[in-house]
Amino acid sequence: MPETDELRLLYRERSRDRAARRLLRWFTDVAEHEIPELVRLARTLDAWRDELLAYSDTGGVSNGPTEAVNGLIKKVKRVATATATSPTTGSASSCTAEPTGTLRPSPRSEAAHHA
Repeated sequence: MPETDELRLLYRERSRDRAARRLLRWFTDVAEHEIPELVRLARTLDAWRDELLAYSDTGGVSNGPTEAVNGLIKKVKRVATATATSPTTGSASSCTAEPTGTLRPSPRSEAAHHA
């Protein structure tokens, strides 16, 4: 039965040729067992074969850590934006400052409804 752990070992190979042989063995194993989810994964990996094997050519350089940080930044930004625009986050978001320095309720706030 094909193992995804075996596929991960692709990244431990020192040369592109050895990595390519390991990948081909995994493809063969998947084809023999015909597990639909793994067949789909194998097709995707085959489409990205050159990019996968390029890892060996670059001595293990990857943009994975950069992508992980970018994903975290986007998540924090989404959470911060959602919190800042939520009408239930507290008094700071339910009042706006008048030019005179006084506060008036935001038109969408509960306080404005009762005013």
